[in-house]
Amino acid sequence: MVPWHCTYVLPELLTESNRALALQALLRFSGTRGSMIGFDCVPISSGETSAMGMGSGFALMLSAAAYLDRIATISSGAATEYRGWRTMLAGAGLRGPQISPIPLAVQAEVPSSAALQQAAERLRAASGKE
Repeated sequence: MVPWHCTYVLPELLTESNRALALQALLRFSGTRGSMIGFDCVPISSGETSAMGMGSGFALMLSAAAYLDRIATISSGAATEYRGWRTMLAGAGLRGPQISPIPLAVQAEVPSSAALQQAAERLRAASGKE
């Protein structure tokens, strides 16, 4: 079965070559739209710090990502890396995806006593003694 004219979301880092090639075919030929979470491009920019084979797997993921509609990156820095990659796609006649940073939280607020009490009341399981 081949998904046809649907939406595919890639939430994880994809480094398995067979999956990357299948995703590329899906995005190119099935009318399927796609999005992914863009993690840092370390396997390409600092390959010596990555596990063996990670760089080539990441490159295959990027070849599939060229056919996505959107990439939501985990930081502004990652967005800059992906935008640089997207610029290179013009040489292959591809436009590439829209890239937007959605930074991960860097510091959690300390909850107030009232907020903790409200959460406890909402999340408390019944004891069965009532």
